Amino acid sequence: MRKLLAKINLLSLFSLSQTAPNYSHARQYARRHLRRRSSNRNDPIAKLLIPPDDNDSDDYSDDYSDDYSDSFPVFDEPLIPPSSSSSSGDDTTYIDIIVHLSLPPAGKSKKKKLSKSKKEIMAQQDTFLRELRQSRDNSDDITVLGQTYAASNAIFLSVPESSIPVIENDDRVLRVATVSSYEIDSSDSSSGVGDDVPLPISYGSDNSGRDLTEGAINGNNNNNTSGNNILVAIFDTGIDYTHIQLGGTGTTDAYRSASLKPMIPSSSRDFPNEIVTAGHDFVGDEWDGYGALRGDEDPIDLKGHGTKVAGVVRGVAPGASLLAVKVCSSRAVRCSGVALMRGVDYAIEMGVDIINLSLGSAYGQPFDDDLSYALKNAHDDFGILSVAAGGNFGNKPYCTGTPGSEPSVLSVGQMMMPNTAFVLQITAAGHDGRKDKDDDADSFTVYFNDWSSPPDGPISAPLTYGGLGCDPFPAGSLTGYIVLVDRALNECFEFDQVVNIENAGGVAALIGNERRTSRGKRVQDLSAQDFAFDLPDISAFSLDRGDTDIVKAVATATDMDGGDSNRTVTISQKLRVAGRSSRGPDMSYNAIKPEIVSPGSSHTAVAGTGWGTGNFKGSSAAAPAVAGAAAVMLSHCRQYNENDDENCSPLAIKSQIMNHANREIYTADGTRSAGISRVGAGGVVFDENWAFDNPFWAYCVEENQPKLSLGLVDGAEDTVIHRLVRIVSKSDEKLHLEVTSVDHRQQLDDIATKKSPVKIKLEKHSKVTLSPHSQIDIPISFHFKASLLPNNHMSSGRNGTNPITLDANEFSGHILITDRSKATPKAKAPAALPWHAIARRASLLTIDQTAKTPTTTTTLLPNPSATNLIKIKNRGAGTAQITMFEILALSDQITTTTTTITNSSTIIQNKRGQESPTPDIKAVSYRTIPTSVCPESQTAIQFAITTWERITFMGNVQLLIEYNYTTSDGGTTKKTRIYSAPVRDGHDNRVATWTSMDDNLPAQRRFYIQHATNSANVVLTACTEDVGLFFEGGTAADNAELLAVVRSLDDLFDGPGDEVTFRFAPFRNSFVATVDDVAAAAVTGDDLAEWDMESGGESLLRVEKSSSSGGDGTSLGVALLSDTYRDEGRTGAATKETELLLILRSGVDEPLPVGGDGRLR
Repeated sequence: MRKLLAKINLLSLFSLSQTAPNYSHARQYARRHLRRRSSNRNDPIAKLLIPPDDNDSDDYSDDYSDDYSDSFPVFDEPLIPPSSSSSSGDDTTYIDIIVHLSLPPAGKSKKKKLSKSKKEIMAQQDTFLRELRQSRDNSDDITVLGQTYAASNAIFLSVPESSIPVIENDDRVLRVATVSSYEIDSSDSSSGVGDDVPLPISYGSDNSGRDLTEGAINGNNNNNTSGNNILVAIFDTGIDYTHIQLGGTGTTDAYRSASLKPMIPSSSRDFPNEIVTAGHDFVGDEWDGYGALRGDEDPIDLKGHGTKVAGVVRGVAPGASLLAVKVCSSRAVRCSGVALMRGVDYAIEMGVDIINLSLGSAYGQPFDDDLSYALKNAHDDFGILSVAAGGNFGNKPYCTGTPGSEPSVLSVGQMMMPNTAFVLQITAAGHDGRKDKDDDADSFTVYFNDWSSPPDGPISAPLTYGGLGCDPFPAGSLTGYIVLVDRALNECFEFDQVVNIENAGGVAALIGNERRTSRGKRVQDLSAQDFAFDLPDISAFSLDRGDTDIVKAVATATDMDGGDSNRTVTISQKLRVAGRSSRGPDMSYNAIKPEIVSPGSSHTAVAGTGWGTGNFKGSSAAAPAVAGAAAVMLSHCRQYNENDDENCSPLAIKSQIMNHANREIYTADGTRSAGISRVGAGGVVFDENWAFDNPFWAYCVEENQPKLSLGLVDGAEDTVIHRLVRIVSKSDEKLHLEVTSVDHRQQLDDIATKKSPVKIKLEKHSKVTLSPHSQIDIPISFHFKASLLPNNHMSSGRNGTNPITLDANEFSGHILITDRSKATPKAKAPAALPWHAIARRASLLTIDQTAKTPTTTTTLLPNPSATNLIKIKNRGAGTAQITMFEILALSDQITTTTTTITNSSTIIQNKRGQESPTPDIKAVSYRTIPTSVCPESQTAIQFAITTWERITFMGNVQLLIEYNYTTSDGGTTKKTRIYSAPVRDGHDNRVATWTSMDDNLPAQRRFYIQHATNSANVVLTACTEDVGLFFEGGTAADNAELLAVVRSLDDLFDGPGDEVTFRFAPFRNSFVATVDDVAAAAVTGDDLAEWDMESGGESLLRVEKSSSSGGDGTSLGVALLSDTYRDEGRTGAATKETELLLILRSGVDEPLPVGGDGRLR
């Protein structure tokens, strides 16, 4: 592999032996150009400025209405230590690495017996290890941390840094990477019996009104055979197998004895038992997240997280058996990457059906992740379904984590436990429920009164107004109605009003004009114990004061004797996504993640209590609920469909869970429906029979998943994306099905349009007939109208974590499949597949040349000594946001490299699971620009770095520029660093430009970076006084040049990165580039312009040598970036091929690409 040690050596950058000039003329330059442009243009640099008080918070409270402080777990940044290396007493640096060898893992082998494949693989690993040790003077300095063979052929080693060249050059080695790890969180300090008592209402209902509580998660499943004969592996901190709910004797003495396992004979412990049938500790009780792993055969849980997870699984599937796979620390939040990979092999050996992983790494990249690839192989080759937590990072684009974002893994987000909040939806004609013309809501929150009877499901009926309702109504006068009455002050109790409505035949009561506290509780709250007589048999709800008049207008639209269909309303449970639940899409594919949401708060077993239970919150609690549901469904399938491998496959189980999810999930604040990048298919339905009552299931053929992830759409021109939906029949009867589509696009005000940018077409008849036990493929096409798409709103800078930007660019909906067979109940909800795309209007900028080559993205200057006129045209539907820079360096796409450590050539293979993504630098360019926000110099310098691969989001990628500068105190040479990094520690992943001029002083940041998400262009901005290029009283040598280096690094996986050296002379350009036809509007800095070119526009670019340098400067030509930042809502978008245009001086070669799809995974 290439530059394995790049991350380790990142801050040990090489010294550059030169003296940097001083630039006293920079002030005069800035004043001259500021004078020229300040009168008619806003300062473009000011828009990138980070506020000095740093109050530009990224906490978007509209989707954080639940208590974030109670989140469990914190699904934080990838837990990689500052260095994965350690030093011994003799100054030898040791590194923990994973080495993948050439033989395919056992699951990929053609041999039928796993043992035969294992023997060959282990023989290769043993031979490799023996020869590696023989190559060392001290063979004891190679330590084996672990070996895998089933899902991956890998050996984990702790090795001296000096041994890396030998390992890299071995023909048997496919790749080498540092070991990655993951996190759980121990922030949930609750223990014992919790105070989060479930309300006496259901968990909600699916789209047809069926109750979700059957087999739900607080141990309510009375069918103790649910999940029978299914083995679920719990990858976590272990399991307290002494707990009575998990097969133990249920005493604290038993737990105390188990926790002292080295001193107690195994025969005296409760392990294994009938529930926790086996297990292994791969880390050891003393492992604190670093250092040696010292596992054993006893997976007792000394932290508590794994026990809670196990309790949730058993609450849903009390017949399931558990495999305790201890891979996480008992003393910290770290989960070992070595242990996790070994655990996958162990689970395969033990014959598990389902793996639960309530752990992960935020902003995960599943394409690169080793664990994700191992889980994919376990799925594909051994039929294991993995269920993983999506994370607790909140409503931020792309923050969902690995391994949950691996396509084959079922990723689970969190929805809130249902409470008293219900939804009143108005469907009355002419009364759409809107509070004003700008409000797109047609529903209201109403609150269930727990002294009335809880509803069995949604209540749908005509609405009428009953006045005060303190006096009895005529018998039968309200039959079949939902009745709104005014709040009684002193006239009567609410209880009396509801009883009067019930006695007159009403089906539900609404009490208007309620005053409420911030928690939505009634000011004077009556409860069931206040009454010595029977409760009403109908449900009563209270309505907020501000909404009563609107609802009353519907209720009084016509008299009670007619027009019922014009004032029908529906009251249903209001299920909401948790504010802490991580949002997708995923980083590698822009695909739908998470894929399902589940209640993330429950009572579950607490380790060390013997029998006690406590609260458990977060996606760590949501994932095992879904794993339990999958166990119930798989058990049911095997019981009634023996030897039916297709319908009981991991794909079939996952499809049926997602096909029949509850699509009515709201945002955390309850104001609108949650998007698919928040909840995937919707809320899980805990009912084994409901999904299996459906005689078919469906998935997308191209993805081999029950979803249609259309990914990124750059709308330079109209685009059509084709997908096949495969419907698989389980029925003995002929099925008559209808396929339809639903578009859930929620337009923002600034991009609203009467015409939808997306049209969905069924390329066959929407009604199909499916023979028994057959399948049919339904072609579906998605047509994106480029001119109607929104601008790109998404960036990695100021609004990098703002969910509104993703709202603006995402399109989503469902493909519905309804069973129209006569035997099917009409109330049956259709099966559904979610679809999702990120779409934006994009430019397509080209250089018009000769008739033979009419358009290109690269050209040579015909005459570098004269004026060159170059025609630029935008052939795309979007506006080209062009900024010109001088090119400092160009670099071919990586094929081989010579590293400074190994001095050997190594092929870079960007393959799945490599854990070594390479931000491969293509071009480096720069410009200086006058700006009033730089207080001393009045000048900023910008470096544009373009990579061969598009970068989805810059949070995981670091770019660093380094050069030396000379101080004004007599010529001291110091190192300048300009680099990208998050604005601040914690959950804020917006990316800023940081600068440092002295290793002894803290770094600072003034500006956000410029980077449109899913772009190869990144611009770093710094004031010249912050990077050693300006100070008062300095002197300058006009012809002096600086030697610099730019490095790129994937910060998540410690990938090998890239580096390019270059020279530049600040304030001394080689070329003057101006735009003839837009000169008056162009912002110019150092004679390089920036301007916007609308769709179909043309510009004549004038490029000539600079008089200040005679055209002999360091520049290789002029670069045009076509997707640079302008302001919020115009963050740039261009097609992948036209994000960068190159105008090269004579003799400069165009950088050369190699094969591959050119994407940074």
